[in-house]
Amino acid sequence: MSDKTIVDLVRETLLNPRAAALEVKGFAANATVVWMGMVCVVCVSVVLSFVMDLIAPAPQEFRDLMGGPIFMTGVVLLVSVCSAWLMSEIGRQIGGTAQFIDVLLVMAWTQFIQVLFQASVFLGLILVPSLVLILQFLALAWSTWIFIQFLDQVHEFKNAFKAAGLAIMAFVLSVVILSVVATMFGAGV
Repeated sequence: MSDKTIVDLVRETLLNPRAAALEVKGFAANATVVWMGMVCVVCVSVVLSFVMDLIAPAPQEFRDLMGGPIFMTGVVLLVSVCSAWLMSEIGRQIGGTAQFIDVLLVMAWTQFIQVLFQASVFLGLILVPSLVLILQFLALAWSTWIFIQFLDQVHEFKNAFKAAGLAIMAFVLSVVILSVVATMFGAGV
């Protein structure tokens, strides 16, 4: 990785995600660091979600679905890890080059960017509540675009549509697999 600061890398991620993906991909972190980073950003993301819910409560049905913070953290981590594994395995079958830890690193970094978007939406909720839905939509669209660019770079597809298809397929399969497993253990989804 170059001498860029985290602020530089965040800026590059927002403005030129393909170049930032190469920077992140070049970060030679060991698996322990990647796993710790992923767990940390998921925990922060879930905490922000629950704090936002205190300020602007979601409908009760959604709150019931979320469960508590520990449950939600576990679900987000399971879906993320399962998705990363599927994106690495399926990605290699369709011509990609990324290993599981490479995809997990990309997911950890883009989840960190998502946390920054989440924090900006939270700030928007406090300062300009009438614009929060627009901010949420823009944050979702921008972070999705960033993630697809990163996935394309880490797999070396040179085709963002292939990366988008892979991301959608992996996410849907993750949810299906985890739903089946949860049902088998009586968790009922």
